[in-house]
Amino acid sequence: MHRTSLASIAVVVAVFAVSSMAALSGCRRESTSIKAAPEKNRPRSTPPPPAPGLPVVDTLVGYAGEDVVLEGRPAYTTSSHMKAPPAGKTAYFVLPKGREYDVATYVEGTPKCDPSTTILLTGKVFVAVGKLHGGDYAEPQLDVRSWTCR
Repeated sequence: MHRTSLASIAVVVAVFAVSSMAALSGCRRESTSIKAAPEKNRPRSTPPPPAPGLPVVDTLVGYAGEDVVLEGRPAYTTSSHMKAPPAGKTAYFVLPKGREYDVATYVEGTPKCDPSTTILLTGKVFVAVGKLHGGDYAEPQLDVRSWTCR
């Protein structure tokens, strides 16, 4: 009886193995008709390239009065800055790519960029002048016309 049970189990295992291989080979034959799942419909913004002809910069020093594109990441810890917002704009601080100090920019509203993304800000560089830490101070800042997240 013990031998019969083992023989029955062996037959069941063999039948299972053969039917599994048949099922798998059937899947392989039909795999050419399987297509990728459609991507979810979600809004995606493909940022326009920076304004043609404008320099993409990582510092505003040397660009006073010029239009530029500043590339960086949103800065959440900031150094001391002159506060000179153009009418209707609020301060938005950017850590330029490859730099350790943030730059003061002024935008309408607040850019909603993920902290890990790059932001491109296009605008005109101006120089804020005043007193900071008890001394005369001049700091280039950016009056932003447009921005985009990447």
